Amino acid sequence: MKIKSFLQIIKISKDYTLSGNSILKNIMTLGSERKQSVLAVDDVSFSLKQGQILGMVGESGCGKSTLGKIISGVLDQTKGEIFLKGNNINKINKEKRKDILLDIQMVFQDPFSSLNPRKKIFEIVGEAPLHHGLIEKNKLRNYVSELLWSCGIDPSAMSRYPHQFSGGQRQRIAIARALAVKPELLICDEIVSALDVSIQAQILNLIVDLKKKFGITVIFISHDLSVVRYISDSLIIMYLGKIVEEGKSETIFKDPKHPYTKVLMSNLPDLSKRDIDYGALQSEISFDIPPKDACSYYPRCNISTDKCLLSAPKLIPLNDKQLVSCINLRS
Repeated sequence: MKIKSFLQIIKISKDYTLSGNSILKNIMTLGSERKQSVLAVDDVSFSLKQGQILGMVGESGCGKSTLGKIISGVLDQTKGEIFLKGNNINKINKEKRKDILLDIQMVFQDPFSSLNPRKKIFEIVGEAPLHHGLIEKNKLRNYVSELLWSCGIDPSAMSRYPHQFSGGQRQRIAIARALAVKPELLICDEIVSALDVSIQAQILNLIVDLKKKFGITVIFISHDLSVVRYISDSLIIMYLGKIVEEGKSETIFKDPKHPYTKVLMSNLPDLSKRDIDYGALQSEISFDIPPKDACSYYPRCNISTDKCLLSAPKLIPLNDKQLVSCINLRS
């Protein structure tokens, strides 16, 4: 297989086995033969070009954060392959895999939990590049200073502890720590969802600036479409572990195709589209999941028909700009 993209995700699935007397064990059934497990990510494939910002959107529980953790190496997938710069991450020796995974760094939603409260900022940002031999010890202080400055933190604060910073400042420090090992891919998992709107805008502008300065590629995970609209070049919409729509961000926001995407778009405060009826969800996410071979969106879809229960739709091109997973849109 010849891999041309910077990042190639091929048929990734993540299966969580349920145990004990878990409530989910009794209600999250995906067919009788699969009662003991839940598919958090289900047969997901996509590619990403170097230097792009990919937005990954969906409601809580759609699998977007799980997928981000799999790509970063935090979690192992149940099935599928990940290629970074042509290297199959899961089929190379342990030493080379460790080096490749340094090229993928993740920034999490809660910086207070992800920053060691017992360490000063200098140690938090400088520890990894020193450990991996990316910077000499006598040059580390200047290196950390430059990183902090690039992320909007005064280097004079490097002797302070995480609790002495605001939420927005801690997130900037978390970003500086991720950049310290010189990654090529940065995965941002809901990094602005806990911040005030004004601070959100600052962090988004910072990501755009850092992408230009360091040439990094970004996967930006969020449930907030207005945030993703501002920052992303391309877009993936996920629902119950699957991609239901994929394409250029500008195209999808201008002309969403999948019924679920349309409903998400209807919640955007865009007065220019106030007269457009995108439909509505028939219900909240339900554990009353249709049969294994049916469309997972069927219980909530406003254009569903009986044929949606006969086979699970595949993500295929609807036109030359969008890939959509919906049988009714292809008939």
